[in-house]
Amino acid sequence: MTLEELFVWAIGGGIWHGARAFRNGNSALSVLQTIKSRAPISGGSFGVWGGVYSAFECGLKVARKTEDPLNAVLSGFLTVRRREDC
Repeated sequence: MTLEELFVWAIGGGIWHGARAFRNGNSALSVLQTIKSRAPISGGSFGVWGGVYSAFECGLKVARKTEDPLNAVLSGFLTVRRREDC
């Protein structure tokens, strides 16, 4: 994963959790506390997601003996599919 993707995940997670806390009628300070408390969970999910994706991509590269964009597409599909099974 690139640094840009990490920033998108961090900012997106902050906006998501902040909006949920704000929608529930919390104060601005409480919204910031919610974002801070949920940050490790979002970061852990990002790490697991990236690890599973990379594992599938490397496995497909070895199994298919080729490196092409189809590996990335199939890795994304398998990662999402695996995530839904949990």
